[in-house]
Amino acid sequence: MNRLIDRGKSALAVVREVGKNLVMGSSGMARARSRMGAGRTMAALDVPAAVARAQAIFRQYLVGLAEAGWDRGRLRGAHVVEIGPGPNLAVALQFIAAGAGRVIALDRFPELRQRPREIEIYARLMASFSAEDRVLAGRALRPAGVGPGVDPQAISYLGDCPIEASGTIAAATADLVVSHVALEYVWDLDAAVAAIRRILRPGGLSIHVCSLASQGGVPDHEDRPLGLLEYSPRLWRLMFSNRGVNRVRASELRKRFIDGGLDEVACTVLQALPLAQVQAARPLLHGAFAALSDYDLATLRLRLVSRKLG
Repeated sequence: MNRLIDRGKSALAVVREVGKNLVMGSSGMARARSRMGAGRTMAALDVPAAVARAQAIFRQYLVGLAEAGWDRGRLRGAHVVEIGPGPNLAVALQFIAAGAGRVIALDRFPELRQRPREIEIYARLMASFSAEDRVLAGRALRPAGVGPGVDPQAISYLGDCPIEASGTIAAATADLVVSHVALEYVWDLDAAVAAIRRILRPGGLSIHVCSLASQGGVPDHEDRPLGLLEYSPRLWRLMFSNRGVNRVRASELRKRFIDGGLDEVACTVLQALPLAQVQAARPLLHGAFAALSDYDLATLRLRLVSRKLG
């Protein structure tokens, strides 16, 4: 009886997600409301938690820079592109505080920012900076009376602008392209990698923290990190084609970047599923997913650092 109830709940969840996907395909506002995963999670955080999360994300990028042999000083005057900033530009502000000359933050979803809340986040972040960093970051914030938020001369925000359609960013102008839990929402990953390579200068870096686990929309996703691999390709497209949400695994992700002309510098597994859980989930997976390596099924989060060669 319990198994029948669980199947019924799962079927209803699938119908619900198919309906959401259809609505998203015809409504930009629906896309803004329906983003799953990190963007919605960050919007729900209180201000101290949002600041702490942004600081943790920035630290991941600093680690990635170190893996490529760059220290923080290499950010001086750098042009940075951030993919998927979510509901605030706190990560971009930290790049400016570290000396970056300009940051372009682009998001595939329409306007997600919450400007009154942004002011609180930026004020708390500014208070955490050293005196030198505070001076650098100050140039990116609009003065009182001019308007809330950031100065577009230092930090530009492009909403409803997926990386694979980022033609407005000039070629070979970025020193660094970064993303945190954003590439999962790219349906055409090859086009995204091509765009990243196009906008990077020779020698420029890309650093991406990717979550490969189930996210919102997959029933009981927190308890079923591989649940997203249980659906057929056709059903998955019906559920998520208008929301991106690819199911690319670690080996394939790395191969796409290499094939796209970005040389791998480092790939670090940040979260892994225990092997016993991998083996327990394997019989439930659809088709070819069940035959994937333990590495590809166990890897739930990774940091990929790549370089554009000259």
